[in-house]
Amino acid sequence: MALLSPHVSSVVSAVSLAVLLSAPCWEKLKVARVEQHVAQVKPEDQALNFGIHLLSTCSLLGKRKRRIVVLGINRAYGKNSLSKNLMKTLSKAVDALKSDKKVRTIIIRSEVPGIFCVGADLKERAKMHSSEVGPFVSKIRAVINDIANLPVPTIAAIDGLALGGGLELALACDVRVAASSAKMGLVETKLAIIPGGGGTQRLPRAIGMSLAKELIFSARVLDGQEAKAVGLVSHVLEQNQEGDAAYRKALDLAREFLPQGPVAVRVAKLAINQGMEVDLVTGLAIEEACYAQASAANILRQIISQAKTHPSLIPLFIFIGAGGTGAALYLTRLALFNPNVSWDRKNNPEPWNKLGTNEQYKFYSVNVDYSKMKKEGPDF
Repeated sequence: MALLSPHVSSVVSAVSLAVLLSAPCWEKLKVARVEQHVAQVKPEDQALNFGIHLLSTCSLLGKRKRRIVVLGINRAYGKNSLSKNLMKTLSKAVDALKSDKKVRTIIIRSEVPGIFCVGADLKERAKMHSSEVGPFVSKIRAVINDIANLPVPTIAAIDGLALGGGLELALACDVRVAASSAKMGLVETKLAIIPGGGGTQRLPRAIGMSLAKELIFSARVLDGQEAKAVGLVSHVLEQNQEGDAAYRKALDLAREFLPQGPVAVRVAKLAINQGMEVDLVTGLAIEEACYAQASAANILRQIISQAKTHPSLIPLFIFIGAGGTGAALYLTRLALFNPNVSWDRKNNPEPWNKLGTNEQYKFYSVNVDYSKMKKEGPDF
C-alpha cells in the first residue's frame, strides 16, 4: 500500500487489494468497500493508512464464495502506535465487520516491516489535556473489546514489535502467531502505569496468573520462541526474507477454518468465550445451549440441501417455533424446489397428526437471523 504524501492533509481509508493467489482454488480478488472514512490528519500522520483486504476464495465443496478479511495497519511514522485517528478508523472497520455474515475469519496484521503495534501514541498523548487522556484510553479499551467480541475467528499475525497496547490488541484475538524475531511485552510499568487495554485480564487467561504477574511486574519483553514456550502464541515461525512469516501462517490457519460450518464455528467461539468466565457446571450448560443452536442450523441446512437436490424424497416440512415470518420466508424458498411444503398446522393439521410420536421428535424449533437474508439464502 502506498504511503500518503507529506503534503496531504487528509487520508481516505478504503479497501485495497493484496495479491494472495497462493492456493489453486482461490479466485481472483474482488474489491468490496467495507467502509470508507475520511479524517483530517497532521503532516506527520502521513503514513496513517488503514487497509482492509477482502479475499474471496472458491470453496472446496463448490458452494458460495467465502471470505477472509485482513485488517492491515500502516502508520509507519508512529510505528503503528494507536493515535486518535487510527482508533477512529479501526473502530469503524470493526463495526462494519460485526454484521457482515459472509466474513468467515479476520486477520490483523501490520504493513510496516518489523512492527506490529507499539501501543498508544505517547507523543500525541503528551499533548493532550488531562481531561482528554481518560476518554482516549477508554476508546482504545472499547475498540479492543469490540475486536475480542467479534463473532468470527480472529488471528493476530505478529511479525514485529508488539508492545503495550499492541500486545493487548493481539491478546483480544482468538489465535496469535508470531515470527521468532518478534518482540512482545506489556511494558507499561516502566512508565509507572499499568496495562489499560485489557492486558491485566487477558494475559493471565492466556498464560496463567503467576507468569502474567511476573511479566507485567518486570515489563519483560519476550521473543517469538519465548512467547511460544509460555503459551502466549500458538505458532512461531522463522522470519522470511519478505518479513511476513507470521502473516502467511495466519492465512494458512484461516484457510483451515473455511471448510467448516460457519454457524458451528461462531457458536463454538461463543461457547468457549462465555464458558471461560463461569464455573464448570454453568459452562457445560452454555455448551449444551450452543450445541442445540448449531444442531438446529445444521438440520435446516440439510433440509434445504435435500429439497434442492432430491425434492421427491421430502414430502412434508413442518416448522415449529420458528416464528410466522421466519418460517414463511424459509418455506417459501423451499416451495420453489418442493411443491409439497406445509407450514399451516392450524388449518392443515392432518399431515402433522399422521406423524407417529417417534417421528414428531425429528422436528425442531429453529431460531435464525433473517435480517441479512438475501436471494441465495442464509449461510449455515
